[in-house]
Amino acid sequence: MPLSRLRLVVRLACVLVTFVSADVALAKKNPSSSPTVTAVPGAPGVVNHSALWDEFVAGRKNGTESTLLDFSYAGYHHGEVGIPTPDLKVFVVTDFGAVADDGKDDQDAVQRTIDAAAANGGGIVFFPPGVFQFFTDIDKRVAMTIPTGHIVLRGSGATRGGTVLFQYHHGIVLSPEKEKDGFTTATGVVPLLTFKGAAPDGARKVLTPITADAPRNALVLEVADGRALRPGQYVTVSVGDGIPAAKDMLTPYEPPKEWSRLIRSGVKWNEIHQIKSVDGNRVTLAEPLKIAAKVAYRSFLGTFAPVEEIGVEDICFMGNFLGNFIHHRSGLEDFGWAAVDGIKNAANVWVRRVSAINVNQVFNIDTVFSSSFLMIRSAGATGHESFIQSRCSHNLIGLYQDESEGVLHNFTIRATSAGTVA
Repeated sequence: MPLSRLRLVVRLACVLVTFVSADVALAKKNPSSSPTVTAVPGAPGVVNHSALWDEFVAGRKNGTESTLLDFSYAGYHHGEVGIPTPDLKVFVVTDFGAVADDGKDDQDAVQRTIDAAAANGGGIVFFPPGVFQFFTDIDKRVAMTIPTGHIVLRGSGATRGGTVLFQYHHGIVLSPEKEKDGFTTATGVVPLLTFKGAAPDGARKVLTPITADAPRNALVLEVADGRALRPGQYVTVSVGDGIPAAKDMLTPYEPPKEWSRLIRSGVKWNEIHQIKSVDGNRVTLAEPLKIAAKVAYRSFLGTFAPVEEIGVEDICFMGNFLGNFIHHRSGLEDFGWAAVDGIKNAANVWVRRVSAINVNQVFNIDTVFSSSFLMIRSAGATGHESFIQSRCSHNLIGLYQDESEGVLHNFTIRATSAGTVA
C-alpha cells in the first residue's frame, strides 16, 4: 500500500470523531500544514473543522501532548515500505521427503527443510499444492520449529487448489490443568508451528533511566546516559513504578476494591520502539510515544533484541477440531488444535493470505513489533481464540474475515500492547 494511502487509512481508523482528508505523510514532513477539511454530508458548503486536529498539529509542532495519538507508524517497517518478495534461496519441502496427498506424516521432512533454510542464513520454505499431514502419530506430536529470522513459509495458496497443512491429532497440553470456578484451564500446548529464535525470556535489562517527563506523542527523550544507544537500535520504553502511573491514569476516580492487582502493583508497560538518532543524552525515537514516560514512574529505556524478517503466506492451516466447544472445559478444547503459537520477540514480521479451518487457536503472537497481519480468514467449527497479541507495539492487522461458526476470543489486543491499528 502506498505510504500516503496507509497514513490516511490509519488516521481515519484512529480519529473516530472527525472527518479529514489530509495526507498524513505531508503532516509528518510539515506538521504546521493544515488539512483540507471536508463538507458535512448532506450540507454542501458547511465545513466541519476539527479542533482536535488543530490540537494534534500544534502538538506535533511544539512537542506538546494532544488528545489524539499518532497511529500512522503501524505495520511492517512502520508502513514505510511494502511487504517484500524476498530474494532468498528456495527450499522445497518435497526435495526433503515431503509428499503431498499421500496420507502420511510430513513433519520430519518439513522440519528438515526449515533447518536447511536456517543453516543457510535464511530462505524460503516452499510448499507445492496439496495436503501435507502432521501429528498423524499420537505418540509423536512435536511442533514444527523455526529457529531463526529471515525465514519465509510460502505455500501455493490458502484456498481450493492451494497448500493445506493438516493437523490430524491435537497437540499435547503442556501445563497442568487447574480447576477454578467449575472451569478447567491450561496455559501451554504443542502447536503445529512455533518460533524459537526469540530472545531469552525474563526481565528487561535497564539501558538508561529517562530523566525528564515526556508526554504522549513525544519523539524525543532525555536520558541519563546515551553512550550505549545507537540509531536503529530496538528498545522498550518501560515503567518501573506502576502505582503513580495508575493513579495518574485513573484520576479523579478511585479503583474498585475488586481491582486488587492494580491497587497492589499499579500498571506497567514495555512500549517497543526503534531509535532514530542519538545526540548526547537526547534520544529521538522513530515512533511517537503512546503513553507518557514520566520520571515519577521511574521510566527507563530497556533492552529488546528481536529476530527479524519472518513471513508466513499463502497457506491454509487445517485442524481436526469439530466443535462442541465449551470455554475452559479442558485444555484440549481451549488450545488442542493451535495453528501458530509463539511468534515471539520478533520485529518486521508479515503474515498474509492465510486461512485457518477447524482450529481452536489461529495465531498467538507475543512481543512483536512493527509487523503486518493481512488477509487472514478463519472458518469451520466454533473455537477458542482467533488472533491474540500480547505485549506488542505498532502492528497492523487488517482484512481479517471470520466465517467460522463462532470464536469466543475472536480478536484480542492485550497485555501492554500499544500502537496497534486494526
